[in-house]
Amino acid sequence: MISLSLGSDVPSDGLDALSQAVDAAVVTKGKIVVAAAGNGGDLPGTITSPGSAVQALTVGATADWSSTVPQYGAQGPFLAWFSSRGPTLDNRVKPDIVAPGVNIGAALAGSASDYVTESGTSMATPYVSGVAALLRQKQPAWTQTNVRNDLANTALDMGPAGKDNEWGSGLLDGYAAVAAAAGGSGQTPFPAHQHISATVADSSVSNTTFTLTAGDLGVPIAATITLNGAPICTLDLGPLGCLLYEWSPDLDAQLFDPNGFLVTESICAAGNECSAGRQETLHAIPTLAGTYTIRVTPYAGDPNLGKGGSFSIDLFHGPVGTSPPPPPSPTVHIGDLDDTSALLAAGWRAQVRILVEDHDQTVVAGAVVTGKWPNGTTSTCTTNASGLCRIGRKLAKSKLSIVFTVTKVVSAVGAYKPSDNHDPDGDSNGTKITLIEP
Repeated sequence: MISLSLGSDVPSDGLDALSQAVDAAVVTKGKIVVAAAGNGGDLPGTITSPGSAVQALTVGATADWSSTVPQYGAQGPFLAWFSSRGPTLDNRVKPDIVAPGVNIGAALAGSASDYVTESGTSMATPYVSGVAALLRQKQPAWTQTNVRNDLANTALDMGPAGKDNEWGSGLLDGYAAVAAAAGGSGQTPFPAHQHISATVADSSVSNTTFTLTAGDLGVPIAATITLNGAPICTLDLGPLGCLLYEWSPDLDAQLFDPNGFLVTESICAAGNECSAGRQETLHAIPTLAGTYTIRVTPYAGDPNLGKGGSFSIDLFHGPVGTSPPPPPSPTVHIGDLDDTSALLAAGWRAQVRILVEDHDQTVVAGAVVTGKWPNGTTSTCTTNASGLCRIGRKLAKSKLSIVFTVTKVVSAVGAYKPSDNHDPDGDSNGTKITLIEP
């Protein structure tokens, strides 16, 4: 298990030496490697090495919402303004997942008893590393791919549906990930979430409203507002290139309470919690029940001059506990049956090669497969690291064919689900195959 809370200063395509070392550790040594995405901010293409490695499980940062310790309270969940965004320079989607990385308490170096509060994707990475270690504890044979898939399938999906270059596969749900690895289910209760797409016209106003009840008070309102557009150069040094970029359009955001009073505002890139101005962030603890308004307006000053545009809002607020249905329990099935029969001096050997996969089509090692022959006798085999095993029996030359039927698969990965059995080359139905004398 390798956890890398470190990064370079520039974006990468994954071909640098550190990223290549990460890939080698995963592919040749079987390591689980988790790496920080970087703190390059909200512009696309800011993922740094080693988070840019193809095999790295790359972690972005969010603010948490559940801490009861004031100095660790971050009024999330919202995407951290400093968290690097994808794609990588060779156009791969990164990060893979996001985890709490704002106002995180950690042991202070050089002290035996003191703590420090820090923010960064380096603070988010250990959360994912810890969960990954628990997954390997539950499933010692799991590879980086297995761990990545489990974390992705159990994360709370944020942003547009599916994996994206802002949130990856979503917000880490450690409870759900470990439960799924153990063959069970369950999820962490999060505040209610909406992903909203909207547009504001030039020199106009866009209002998004939502209503809170008295029972929702005390749960943070958190809005990540991501602006569609492109960076423009605001400090051009001529032949030396551009020294400073700003996002266009430049939109500002405000949160108003049910009485119309301003609760908080975001005026990136000039305000706090800002990077290049592509993200506006609003967060507050509501104290009044009623209808709240998120107001987005174009910046009227230079260089934006009131230019509007489209944007999305990832909005969290009370109540807590409206998580999506729990993920299905992991299962295994037959992914292929092949006739590998061979002639013998005094007859032939009927033999079937069997492939076992899990619900993500990942090969399963250590699965015990049981099948039966027409006379009722049974045979078993155990799959190797490639998910394969073979079962056979000797037959006389006069026996021209024989049917073999899989009856049971036992695996620590999950329950056998025969309805998922299949055969990609069509020489069986995944459960039953006719073996023919060569």
